[in-house]
Amino acid sequence: MRTRAHAAPKQSCSLNEILDEWSREFYFEGRRRVDLIRFGKFGGNTDYKWQWKGGAYAGRDFEAYRNVFAIPTDDLIANPNLKQNEGYK
Repeated sequence: MRTRAHAAPKQSCSLNEILDEWSREFYFEGRRRVDLIRFGKFGGNTDYKWQWKGGAYAGRDFEAYRNVFAIPTDDLIANPNLKQNEGYK
């Protein structure tokens, strides 16, 4: 990809650099949240902040349970065998 974009090639990359490359390569693919969760940079106490993360302009951490979505109430009612994901009521 770097050659195609006329960017300087790299001999090695850290995980953070890979995450940054993916953010550019898959910009319109809708997978950024999943990648941040995979690299441990989304919910919980992380070293990664972005503008409006957690609803604050400067960015703030939020609870790690938000890495998993809540199960919709209609699904819980339709199937009593389902249990709501931890952290959601």
